[in-house]
Amino acid sequence: MKNAQGYTLMELVLIIAIMGILMAFALPALGVFRSNASEKEAARQVFAALRNARILAISHNVEYQLAFDLDSSSYWLERGNRASNSATWTRICDYTGFASDTIMATGVNCTNISGDGNNGTADNKIQFNPNGTCGSSGTANARYICVMGSDGSKKFRSGVPSSSTGRAVIHRWNAGWK
Repeated sequence: MKNAQGYTLMELVLIIAIMGILMAFALPALGVFRSNASEKEAARQVFAALRNARILAISHNVEYQLAFDLDSSSYWLERGNRASNSATWTRICDYTGFASDTIMATGVNCTNISGDGNNGTADNKIQFNPNGTCGSSGTANARYICVMGSDGSKKFRSGVPSSSTGRAVIHRWNAGWK
């Protein structure tokens, strides 16, 4: 059996040890990747809800708005009773909230991180009109909802930079909004 080919037990143990060391270095990076993925998904969900509210306002010829509660990191869709200056708003659907370690903020620089203390009322609303334009109320006067990391760092923001177009966008924080 001089020409027998294969691996010795020592070679297999050495390979397993090397793979274990490489995995130990990779695990922290995977945790960061997973955290960023959940924050990015939250920003995408808000972006999709903004686009949906605008489309509904245009197609149904009445005002629609997204209402955000910063205290519970939740948001929902409301339908107005008129094409402008709606007097009553009906809650249409609730969107799933963010992950428990994700923080919601508002404002163009994501500086408003606290609400009114009531988990049942909206702190901020981004409203869409039947002509596709956009308005807001509360501290969301810049029409942005920000997704913050569990440490309070800026990650993503979804919003409407121009009230006249009503077009929703997503920006990523990288030493400035990109």
